Amino acid sequence: MEELMKNIDQLLGYDPFKLVLSNKSNKDFEFNKIVFNLKIDRESRKYFQIEKYTDKQVFHENIDIAQLQEKLVEYFFNSYKQLDLWSEEYTATLKISKKGKVFLSKKKNQNVVKHDFSHNKEKNYILKEGMLIEPFIDLGIFTKEGKIVKSKYDKYKQINRFVEIIDDEIKKGDYKELTILDFGCGKSYLTFILYYYFVEIKIA
Repeated sequence: MEELMKNIDQLLGYDPFKLVLSNKSNKDFEFNKIVFNLKIDRESRKYFQIEKYTDKQVFHENIDIAQLQEKLVEYFFNSYKQLDLWSEEYTATLKISKKGKVFLSKKKNQNVVKHDFSHNKEKNYILKEGMLIEPFIDLGIFTKEGKIVKSKYDKYKQINRFVEIIDDEIKKGDYKELTILDFGCGKSYLTFILYYYFVEIKIA
């Protein structure tokens, strides 16, 4: 534990803008990987957004920079064997072996990598990249890993807009029960998208 803390302290000294915990040591832990992304709010204050990936969903949590070390140690020590880091000057990997030994490797970037905060302004879609949404995979909008196929990005936005319209209507009323009718308009994939929305997002 002491050696792990020492190495994490060293890594955080590189001022990372992205960290990824992967290679689970605890197979029962629900998150396959956890990503920490440095972001900036409208008041120009920096914080980290945590993305926690399950097989089907991504859960988000925002934390202050001061909480980063605590969160890393909590998740890494109990559930993962690998931590990858990216900063403007370095890329680094911290690993824990089966015997509990800690290994740190780092490489200085040939060119300084400037972190671009512009992605913070991207729309927060209901059906997010990283979710394993079967209808999207079947339609070729997502890869099997949940990544957006670039040529299908317009269709991805269009379907998300459809779901947003439904979501807005649902929020307006305190519905205890819903009856959904499919009139067979030729867009059968929207039926499966709605099923995913209600079962995997709203009910979950």
